[in-house]
Amino acid sequence: MKSVFFLSSFLIVYTYLLYPVILAILSRLPFLKKQSGHGQPGEPPKISLIVSVYNEERVIEEKIKNCLELDYPREKLEILIGSDGSTDRTNETLNRYKGHNLFFYEFGGREGKPSVVNRLVQQATGDILILSDGDIFLEKDCLKKMVARFADKKVGGVCGKIRFKKREGMASEGIYWKYESWIKRMEGSVGSTLQVSGGFYAMRKELWCEMPEGTLIDDFVVSMKIVEKGYALAYEPEAVAWGETAASTDQEFIRRVRYGAGGFQALAMLYRLLNPMRGLIAWEFWSHKVIRWFGPFLMIAAFFSNAMLLGEGKLYLVLFVIQVFFYLTALAGRFRDGGGLLGAPYHFVMINAALFLGFFHHILGLQKVTWKQAKK
Repeated sequence: MKSVFFLSSFLIVYTYLLYPVILAILSRLPFLKKQSGHGQPGEPPKISLIVSVYNEERVIEEKIKNCLELDYPREKLEILIGSDGSTDRTNETLNRYKGHNLFFYEFGGREGKPSVVNRLVQQATGDILILSDGDIFLEKDCLKKMVARFADKKVGGVCGKIRFKKREGMASEGIYWKYESWIKRMEGSVGSTLQVSGGFYAMRKELWCEMPEGTLIDDFVVSMKIVEKGYALAYEPEAVAWGETAASTDQEFIRRVRYGAGGFQALAMLYRLLNPMRGLIAWEFWSHKVIRWFGPFLMIAAFFSNAMLLGEGKLYLVLFVIQVFFYLTALAGRFRDGGGLLGAPYHFVMINAALFLGFFHHILGLQKVTWKQAKK
């Protein structure tokens, strides 16, 4: 029991605390630190901006105007938007704007984002693909800053920075996002960022791999396939886009369950990158993703093994009390809808509870690739 307790506890502390600290130390080592990879001004490559939407009538016109106002040569930018069986006024709005460098593709039935993006990429003529969601809005200069990173021939993809407008009761999600963004920056400085942000990223078109139908976290699979081919993912914090946090913690929980199911699904697609012979990227994959995905099982093991060790001394009693207090604090945070000082422990437990459910959704085949539009 002692081995179970200390191993599970160590792995939890390692993936959330020690791994980022080690990254920060490695990023300061001269022989590991990567160059910026920014290129000099020159002939800009042609870009294909790809957007898959479903029932986005609330934001679609704003999204179109945002795309058309981007600071990039008009003749070098094409915008491809695919509607995945939208049943509201999304298609009507898109039809009003199509023409020039905006191409609209209407798909009749629900297929899911991976299928729509696969079909849009087939129509794309750009050298660089920019993939974005319908409710993510790009700052005017972000395309130029993303493209500059491809001056480094080893860079296969670029992750931009998404900033979220705060919603009442969702402040802790902002803290978590900043924590994840910091880890991405550290990973990029020592080798390769591990994952792009699905709402806004860029890649060389030649590296695109058609996503299998049913892929749940397409951004992660696409980005890791780039790495699998020997290219790096760069993180460009100055290429900024904006979005909104989930409408509620309940909606965020549903999204996290989907992500959890997708993570376990992705393991079967990306098993080659788990090989320690892949070096830094394998270490990042295990440390940042795999251990975290199994985090809820580690938390259960730590709690119950600790309970069984209560008669072994005061140390185990103190550690058990700390665990109980932490979970009670998280429960209290739930009644505050994840806000305030109680938000951090609540979100930590919520994320792991979602991963736990996501595991069983994956095993039982309950998670669908199509999504339900959240009320906003």
